[in-house]
Order: sequence, then structure tokens, then C-alpha cells
Amino acid sequence: MIERFCHEIVQNLSMACVLGEVSVDETGRADDFTFLFVTHAFERMSGFTQDALIGKKASMVSLNLKNGGLDWIEFLGNVAMSGKMDETESFGTHTGRWYKVRAFSPEKNYFVSMFQDVTEENRNLKILEKQAEEIQELSNDIEMIFNNTQDGMFLVKVENGEFRYFLVNKAFENYLGISPEQAIGKTPVEVLGKERGQRAHCRYQKCVDSLETITFEQIVKTPEGKSYWLSNYTPIIKDGKVKYIVGSKVDISELRKATGEKARASHWMNAMFHDHSAMMFMLEPLSGKILDVNPAACDFFGYSKEEFLAMNISDINMQSEEEN
Repeated sequence: MIERFCHEIVQNLSMACVLGEVSVDETGRADDFTFLFVTHAFERMSGFTQDALIGKKASMVSLNLKNGGLDWIEFLGNVAMSGKMDETESFGTHTGRWYKVRAFSPEKNYFVSMFQDVTEENRNLKILEKQAEEIQELSNDIEMIFNNTQDGMFLVKVENGEFRYFLVNKAFENYLGISPEQAIGKTPVEVLGKERGQRAHCRYQKCVDSLETITFEQIVKTPEGKSYWLSNYTPIIKDGKVKYIVGSKVDISELRKATGEKARASHWMNAMFHDHSAMMFMLEPLSGKILDVNPAACDFFGYSKEEFLAMNISDINMQSEEEN
């Protein structure tokens, strides 16, 4: 009775199982196997009934014995004759699902194989692998952008009241004048020296204390003279604490130079307009409204600048329409 109970328990397991005996050729190599026992789950997986399998040789049953490149006779024969446990994966053509196959030998030339459905695991693994690939691709893109931007960028780690450079890009390397190996993992004082490093430390601390982005302009002495940099420090906050500071430095020397030249040109034009002895008006092209007037025109016509700004050029045109 116990044997019958055990048989029923095994027979109704959700895992597909097979007991088989391997036959060998004259060279001692496995050339076939005979089904001795299969569970109901294996019937469902294979699409064959027990009556169609038990006592039959595998080669006589329409099973794909080289499914997915796996030679089942060779795989199970090696297990049965070596006595070593082995495992592999197989695709069930009848069910369209993937199975992990574990096989062991209870006695020489015999094998037991068990099939565990791992379709969902494989699907989730592929999703994770795809996500990992996407994350790696994104990481590579970010690194490329980070290192190829013209702005000096860096990441400072905030820990135990200390600031240490965690990541720097090539533009910031040029700003520092040192390699990443000389900067990463070190404090501002270690990288920049005592005076500059302490100033940087104070600015990082201000960013931490305010929990806000701080922006300021710096003047850096160079062999060619001076360069002007616009700096931004942004805190990265987690659980109410600043974990990192993202920094950027933009060389605005050319912008300041261009702005200065523009201001000088504007000043020169303004001076020429107001100090010239000839009458000059600035007009709105379509309407003819007077936008500005120089002192020479005010003296000639006897109007104040405020009166002119309320007028149209046609109001002071002394010619007739035929003469215009």
C-alpha cells in the first residue's frame, strides 16, 4: 500500500519526471533509451500519453531528441553511465515553454530527469538584461556628454562634514590643471591648495547649508592674464541631506569681452548721437513716431525732448505732401 501511495504522489507531482534506461552500442556509447515511467505532468508537457511512452524506445517515439541543439540521448546517456548529476535547459515544442532539466542516475544505465518550468524566470531575466543594457547605454551616453561638454563639470561627495571630488570631466581637469587621478577622492584643499581649497570648501558648505543652487563669478589668473568663470553648485538631496554637489564652471571670458565691446560701442554711438551738431532723430519706421532726438534738433525747432517724444515726424515736416 505504501508503494502505491508513493507512486500516486510522484505521479501527481506538478513537476514533469521521467525514469528511463539507456542502451549502448558496441563501443559502449549510449545510442537510445527506454521510457520506464513518466508522470502526468510529463504527458502534458510532451503531448504523449503514458501508454504511448512507457516501454517504448525514445527513437521510436516522435520526440525531438535534438531539440534546440541538445542531443537528449547523449545528455541522459552521460548521466546514466557516469552517475553524475547534470542540468540543462530545454524548450518544450508542445507547450511553447522553457524548462530547466535536472538529471541524475539512481543506478548505472538508469536516469531520472525532472523538468521545472522556468519560462517566467527566463522572461524576467531577459527583461532585466534588457534594462541592464539600456542602463549601460544611458550611462555611456551620459559619460560621453559629461566628458565632451565644453563646461567644466564635477561631482563632489558630501560625507561626515567633508567634501571629496567623486567625478570630474575633461574640461574641469583643464581648469584644475591636474589629472583625474590627482583629484578623485581628495578634498578641495588637497587638490587646490590651502587658500583656494578653503574658499571652495566654504562655497560647498554654503550650498549644503542653504539646500539651494548657488551661482557666482570667479577670476582666475592665467599666464595670459585673467580668465572669468561662472560657477554653479547644485545640491543633490536624499532623505533631507545633501549627498552630492553637482558643479559646473563656464569660461565667460569671451562673453565678458564681447559685452564690454558692445557697451563701449553703445556708449560711443550714444555720445555721437547726442553731441553731434547736426539735427538727428530716431524714428519708428512704419508710424514715424519720434523715439529720440538730439539737442541740436531741440535747439533748431524750439521743442523740448519730452515734447518731441509725444510727436510724429509729420508734425514738424514743413514741406507740402506734393514736395515729399
